[in-house]
Amino acid sequence: MKTKELDVALKAIVKSSAFVFIFLILSKVITYFYRIIIARYFGPEIYGSLSLAIMISGFFIFFSVLGLDEGLLRFIPFYRGKKNNKKTSILFNFSFKFVLFLSLIFGLAMFMSSNFIAIAFFHNASLAIFFQIFSIIVPISSITRLYLATIRSFEEIGWYSFLTNFVEGASKLVFLIIFIFIGFGAFSVSISYIAGALLMLIGSYLVFQYTLNFKSKKNKLGSKDVKIELLKYSWPLMFYSVIGSLFGWIDTFAIGFLKTIVDVGVYNAAIPIAALLCFMPNLFMQLFSPMINRHYSENKISLVRDLTKQIGKWIFIFSLPIVIILVFFPGAIINFIFGEGYSSAAKPLIFLAIGYLFYAQFVPSYSILNMIKKSRLNLMNIIISSIINFILNFLLIPKFGINGAAFATMISFVTLSLLGGIETNYLISIIPLKRKMFRIGIIGLVSISLIFVIKKFVEVTIINIILVGILFFLTYFILIFLTSLDKNDIMILKTIKRRII
Repeated sequence: MKTKELDVALKAIVKSSAFVFIFLILSKVITYFYRIIIARYFGPEIYGSLSLAIMISGFFIFFSVLGLDEGLLRFIPFYRGKKNNKKTSILFNFSFKFVLFLSLIFGLAMFMSSNFIAIAFFHNASLAIFFQIFSIIVPISSITRLYLATIRSFEEIGWYSFLTNFVEGASKLVFLIIFIFIGFGAFSVSISYIAGALLMLIGSYLVFQYTLNFKSKKNKLGSKDVKIELLKYSWPLMFYSVIGSLFGWIDTFAIGFLKTIVDVGVYNAAIPIAALLCFMPNLFMQLFSPMINRHYSENKISLVRDLTKQIGKWIFIFSLPIVIILVFFPGAIINFIFGEGYSSAAKPLIFLAIGYLFYAQFVPSYSILNMIKKSRLNLMNIIISSIINFILNFLLIPKFGINGAAFATMISFVTLSLLGGIETNYLISIIPLKRKMFRIGIIGLVSISLIFVIKKFVEVTIINIILVGILFFLTYFILIFLTSLDKNDIMILKTIKRRII
């Protein structure tokens, strides 16, 4: 029975991942086009200004949402598993009113404080207009997060992925090109970002309203206890989101505070490339989180354990070749995507890639801790890692510049990942690692060694680099197929083959 349930669950994750995969690929392509146009057309200063505006508005958004989007992601699947639709409706209605009120207040607060933030923290008054424009995003994105969390909670992963990985990025790109063509200049960047966010809100509302089997319940019976339970669970996640964003943005903030906006722009050329390591967790985790919550409510702990280990293995298999390429060929990648003006981001890319690899591998651990209602542990982990990140950034940036920022972030990612892994293993004996992953690591090193041998005998051209890269991936995945697949992998491959043929 357990094996059958595991097969069904894995097939469901892979089935949803097929939709997610398509839209994630589109998302990455669109996002890189969007960033490349800004970076190459407007230069590092405007690109850095955009990065800082996203960071500042993100803080206000997280305080507005109060972690309730993550709370909905936890409780809606839980109550769906218990067939209690009344409570799911109460939870959403309460969250919507609460977040709408807070987001309007925090949006206004960001607008009013834009001049102070620009001058006091970044010593650049020209940033104020960026921050004022981005304050409009606060209520828009806050409400959108609730709709998206509910869509994901109902396991409508196709719609969720379409909205987050295609609609958002594509609309920003299209609006950016239109506004540049009209002649809005640097304002094209901020206005296109707001237009994309507004389209996301409209799209998520339409999916929520017309696709989900979600009806409003006016019955107040027992609603107070449900709301209190949601808030008690969610408030640590609000701080987790805020501090998590701080964790991810400390390096950008510290560079902006200690160096220049140009340095921020150059550094942020490395971040989206290293973030490719999050591709596989994003692919699987969108259904994994609500699924494990549902199975946990049914007391199927061993099934959750097997799912976590299998997902951890898949994440490692697909992340390892990416990190190898980024570590061994950072300069070529930076120059090819962003141009020579961003070449000093090559070394930071190495450190960030290693850090993101650890983070990607232990993403399932964070969902496990939330599942067992240990969200406060996630909060403590992110606080500890953020403190380390903050201290190291302010110690290393003055001496080593953006290289110091990247090294600090790598150490912090490793710390955060190991804390989550150790805690889930101790509390519930679940960790996203399998013994065969050591063998997979050896295969990765063997594959790249072959490339270095071939590289000595071929001329360095774009065509040859592409061909050598294809050979590396072919070698790696052929060796994986021959040596490292288990029965679950074979079952999934057969399922994919049947669907294709």
